Amino acid sequence: MRVIILAAGMGSRLYPLTKDRPKCLVPIINNKPLLKVQLDAIKHISPEQVVVVTGYRSKQIEEKIKLWENEYPFEIVNIFNPFFSLSNNLASLYMARDKLDEDFILVNSDDIFHNSVIIGLSQIMEDGIWITISRKTKYDWEDMKIVEKEGFIRKISKEIPLEEANGESIGMVLFRGEARQRFVNTLIDVMHEPEALNAFWEYAVQKAIDRGVPAKPYIVDDDKWAEMDFHPDLEFIYQHLTSFLSEKSFLTENEE
Repeated sequence: MRVIILAAGMGSRLYPLTKDRPKCLVPIINNKPLLKVQLDAIKHISPEQVVVVTGYRSKQIEEKIKLWENEYPFEIVNIFNPFFSLSNNLASLYMARDKLDEDFILVNSDDIFHNSVIIGLSQIMEDGIWITISRKTKYDWEDMKIVEKEGFIRKISKEIPLEEANGESIGMVLFRGEARQRFVNTLIDVMHEPEALNAFWEYAVQKAIDRGVPAKPYIVDDDKWAEMDFHPDLEFIYQHLTSFLSEKSFLTENEE
């Protein structure tokens, strides 16, 4: 299995923290960048390879990867999206299309998650698109909302009406079996559409669902993940998630 991390965005909503560095290199705990926290969680599923798609200040990420790569039992590969300032993350995923030839987990680079989230997701063996979701009592316009009916995800979009949503995608998806190949075919097709350039990767997932590719939810607890988009998200992370980020499995020998 591969893990694909999309880390090309400019993270402008976290300015000035992202003025001189990409969002995935913003320190989270013990001066450890978010990308390092993700890699420390990913190591628990022992992928063959982790692919990081970069764009904004990509050289900084490449330098960090070289510094860290010997710490992990998997290869870390960088793919540069030269159109990062003109496109959204669907285009970044398209840039990595040659790496989608086996089952993979897709992760947004601004996600923080407990080891158990990616471990549980990776252990699903059933064919399909498995979208990691969280339930909330109330959703807002910024959430990547989903509509689930009878155990299948029918819609995934930020444009879903608030009253219709019954889940939020946390930005981590498993593509398994025949569904993976059908999704990749869909991804290649939709990139010919003019609106694809500025679309989120969920746009291609919705197109795959519309073509009959099965998409199912993998539900996680609210206290096992967070998304780092705005400054208040950092406060939430510091107040609610630092406990599991301080677990031994997330620390290097120098930090213990």
